[in-house]
Amino acid sequence: FLDAAVQAVKDGGMLCVTSTDMPVLAGNTPEVTFSRYGGTALKARYVHEMALRLVLHAIRTSAGRYKRSVVPLASFSIDFYVRVFVQIRNSSAETKNICKETGLVFQCVQCDTFHVVPLGETVPSKNPQGPDRFKAPHMPTHIGGTCGECGGRYTIGGPAYMGPLYQEEFVSLCLEVCKAADADDSDTLDGLTQTPRIKGMLGAVQQEWFDLPLFYHLPSLCAKIKLQVIPLKAFKSALLHLGYRVSHFHREPQAIKTDAPPTVVHDLIRSWAKEHPPKNTKHALLQKDIMTEGIDFSLHKDVSTLMGSCIREDRDASSQAQPRWMPNPQPFWGPQKKARSSRG
Repeated sequence: FLDAAVQAVKDGGMLCVTSTDMPVLAGNTPEVTFSRYGGTALKARYVHEMALRLVLHAIRTSAGRYKRSVVPLASFSIDFYVRVFVQIRNSSAETKNICKETGLVFQCVQCDTFHVVPLGETVPSKNPQGPDRFKAPHMPTHIGGTCGECGGRYTIGGPAYMGPLYQEEFVSLCLEVCKAADADDSDTLDGLTQTPRIKGMLGAVQQEWFDLPLFYHLPSLCAKIKLQVIPLKAFKSALLHLGYRVSHFHREPQAIKTDAPPTVVHDLIRSWAKEHPPKNTKHALLQKDIMTEGIDFSLHKDVSTLMGSCIREDRDASSQAQPRWMPNPQPFWGPQKKARSSRG
């Protein structure tokens, strides 16, 4: 249905796509994922973000056949489905950016190290006034055939969309509409019963780094070596002290979405393990020397106000005391087993 949908929307119009195909998008059947979405999913902690990027990849490649470009306005992973809002434009020039914003993911099978490799890159034109030229990228030398942190092998996922998941201006406008509707008791959002949850979701999305693909999961990083979980504030503060960006993922408050290289992320784990010895001191991750200097786990002044807030239900003036991660309506809530008929 994507081919018909991207052709039916007028130039500059918006298209909403929802996929409840999470078992496939989660990598349970990689061959089916590739046949439906044009990419392979990986079983990793960032599976929900990868699902969003695979759906966007399918939309963009479908629209590109008709010289139409796709701009993600907002992308959400909610409960047991994903939903994206995209703008469709008539622009054959913008479709050339598909290869630059599409990439493969190299995921280590023994640790949480991952690398994103784009399938295209641009180089300046010889003519100063001419457009940039596209070319095939080179394989980064730092990846190699095995993981540089633990020596494990890589699995390859994708191709998938690796560009921004949302537009800041669009998300801000949506938040303003929600706040205005609450302030004047108008019928702007009449009939909408999930306004608090929508505002919480938009607030969480607005405070994540939209240009950083995929993320680490802090409890998973520590579980690999049976290390006591590092306080989220301390870990994010250490990254901020080193000058890197860090935030959460709107679906996962324990996510570490950062531009720090894998070596720095694991050096923080090694540094913490040095002060708090784990049960598994012989793990390959701990055998490597700490190369990062100036590691400081003390609380950073911006850790609670920057995009990467460390509080599960952090509240500030801009969010009007709205929790970002809403609890489930009831225990064990979610998709259940299919109904079975009982015959007496």
